[in-house]
Amino acid sequence: VTVIDAETRLPMRYIEVGTKSGIIESPHQVRVSPDGKYWYVVFLNNNVMQKFSCDNDQSLGTIPLSPFAAGTSSNTDDDALDWNTFVISGDNKRAYCVSWTLNGKVAAVNLEQGKLLHYLPGFPNAHGICLNAAGDKMYVTAQTGNYITELDTGFSIKKELSLENGVPWTSSPSLDPHDIILSPEGNAMAITCQRSNEVRIFDLGTQSVTAIIPTGVYPQEIIYSSSSKRYVVSCPNDTTSFSGGHGVITIIEPHSLVPQKVKCGYQPHGIACDENK
Repeated sequence: VTVIDAETRLPMRYIEVGTKSGIIESPHQVRVSPDGKYWYVVFLNNNVMQKFSCDNDQSLGTIPLSPFAAGTSSNTDDDALDWNTFVISGDNKRAYCVSWTLNGKVAAVNLEQGKLLHYLPGFPNAHGICLNAAGDKMYVTAQTGNYITELDTGFSIKKELSLENGVPWTSSPSLDPHDIILSPEGNAMAITCQRSNEVRIFDLGTQSVTAIIPTGVYPQEIIYSSSSKRYVVSCPNDTTSFSGGHGVITIIEPHSLVPQKVKCGYQPHGIACDENK
């Protein structure tokens, strides 16, 4: 993992991550805790999360993401790789992680104690994840289909929610939602749909889609910039919006919902915002 100086935009140091020998684990997502004290990383080819200090980038431990990794099961069926995304609770105490496989898994871990709390299979092609404002429910995208899954943080109540009003949910290729983020007001979610090239706004109160916004081709990650008050979406496969370009950033003002495409580098995917600049 490369640490980059925010002022100069230059690499400060490289942090070796993972628990296996050789370059085989493929770290996929890095997130900083809401309090800014720790950063965490998950892997495509490992079954753990790692915790590091934001002060000095020292390793602070390895957290199991499956019963097999935790040593509570010797059955390899109770294991998972391909950990793609995760979200950290507002109190910094828990993380909820997604394994993107045909029989996808979701895990909850205690970040303070480094322990696995919950582990649940049965999320086909699961990918994006976010928490509601109260922090008692999570929402997981199914990268093949037209739905998201609602799951309480106690892992006891699971429900599929269609992203097409009046149309039953299906796991057949359809909208294919990729990433999901809670709206700034906390009453809705914005969801990128990579097959239909759009962002859908899903109201949590009515549990229905209230807006559909076109994006560049193959929208992937979505973030919200609090300083500019806009959604920002990476669209890596757009080759028609700008001459000679391959990929765009789509910017969406959440009240007018008018999209704007911005030229960028080649095939953007992961995305973050420097709120100061």
